Amino acid sequence: MRSNLLRLFIFCLGLAPTILVGQEASVDPGDLADVMVFIPIKGEITARSCNRVWRDTEAVLAKNCKKIAYQIDTDGGDYRAAYELARKIYDIRERADTFAYLENGARAISAGALIAFSCEDLVIGDNVRIGDVAPVDYFGKPLPEKIQTVVRADLKRYAEAHPGWPIPIILAMVTKELEVFEVIDRNSTGARKEYVLGSDLEHRPDADRLEKRIVIPAGQLATLNDTEILEYGMVTKIYPTRNQFIEDYGITAFPSDVEAALGRSIDLSRNRVVSTLNDNPFPKWVKFLLILFGVVGLAVEFKLPGTFIGGSVFLVCFVAFFVEAFATQHAGWIEVLCFPAAIALIVVEMFVIPGFGVAGILGLGLLLMSLALALVPDEGALNWGTFNNELFTIVLALSGSGAVVLLMLRFLPGGKATQRGGLISTTTLNGDSLVQESGADPNETTESLLGRKGVVRSALRPAGKIILNGEQRPRDVVAIGAFVPAGTPVSIVKIEGNRVIVEPDEHESET
Repeated sequence: MRSNLLRLFIFCLGLAPTILVGQEASVDPGDLADVMVFIPIKGEITARSCNRVWRDTEAVLAKNCKKIAYQIDTDGGDYRAAYELARKIYDIRERADTFAYLENGARAISAGALIAFSCEDLVIGDNVRIGDVAPVDYFGKPLPEKIQTVVRADLKRYAEAHPGWPIPIILAMVTKELEVFEVIDRNSTGARKEYVLGSDLEHRPDADRLEKRIVIPAGQLATLNDTEILEYGMVTKIYPTRNQFIEDYGITAFPSDVEAALGRSIDLSRNRVVSTLNDNPFPKWVKFLLILFGVVGLAVEFKLPGTFIGGSVFLVCFVAFFVEAFATQHAGWIEVLCFPAAIALIVVEMFVIPGFGVAGILGLGLLLMSLALALVPDEGALNWGTFNNELFTIVLALSGSGAVVLLMLRFLPGGKATQRGGLISTTTLNGDSLVQESGADPNETTESLLGRKGVVRSALRPAGKIILNGEQRPRDVVAIGAFVPAGTPVSIVKIEGNRVIVEPDEHESET
């Protein structure tokens, strides 16, 4: 079983270069002055993705592009990285028109909304959502008040650049303690509608005669759908298709995605895998589940050897995990190769070296490091705060897989329902199902093996070989305990699955 698992794992690693490595070619697309370029901001926002967006922005600006549409569909991510990108996008308004484009069903939540509001124009399709800009870290904990104050100031500046935008509602996206009212002032000149904060309304001398209703209750962060975005005057129209957006803004030249605009082309093997994953990275919860089920799959393989169901799950999960990490440039070859090295060290500790020593500690440390680094964006110096957060995610996933394995031990063959449980199958053997060793009696049964004595031929660590009394060919066995030296008398005390369990024969040792 272990040899099959190792061969398949090596085979999958051999495929990785074919999947991940492609040749990138560039051609000169010419001047982009009359072309609208679409730059995607999709999936989880990371420092890596923000740097990619800004590099693409600078590249199209260098080719004289005057209209850039950031195609946003994200639930947020690295708030600090998004904050820096938003500032840069806001600062290029004098050089190019910038659009935050949310096509049908798209979302710009949290850090994604911050980027969207920094653009010069907001363009939306049907069934979109935007808002909830509260500055929080990965665990949902609010960032320091100093950062929140700066974000509120910038967001207000972005909103003020859009005449008619409801600034109180924008601010309520950052601070949930704010209460926002819609008020209608009816006087001799007609009716005027505006949006004000509850704290400001209390101090207005005309508050008693105004018609008012709460649109954002205190304690609720503002998140707006397409209808509300239109109602509050943040857009004047909803565009169900990209072509309607292009025509309405008078774009005569053919619009272009950034890859085509910059003349970048990637060969088929890279384009189908890397480009897709780079534009649509796995959400954090998917990576968490890949680790959890990958470890569970390995446990199932030990529990049900030979079926290779668990081994297949293990390989699929971790190959997918590292291919995605490599494609999104979160992991390099160091992280990818450290993982099998970690597994090898742990296997050595389990089956070659007795006890829990250097190999096991190194293997576990290398495993945690490779997985955690594969979640951290590969940008400059390592951010230890981010690394610790990702390390916590890995430990949580491994702990969750341990809990799942304990539950499985109650239901898989050889679990608690039959005997004491364990990763190794404890199904009882009979004369028909006994795995025959070379030179063994074909009529041998489980009962005839129990109690037989022999001598250790090669040290048991805990697996090894013994020669039973009266036989010449060695048998594969597993010892109870960590280590039994060669030459030690042993007795067969148990049969578990296709394993023969032995322990030192104290009586024979004394004689």
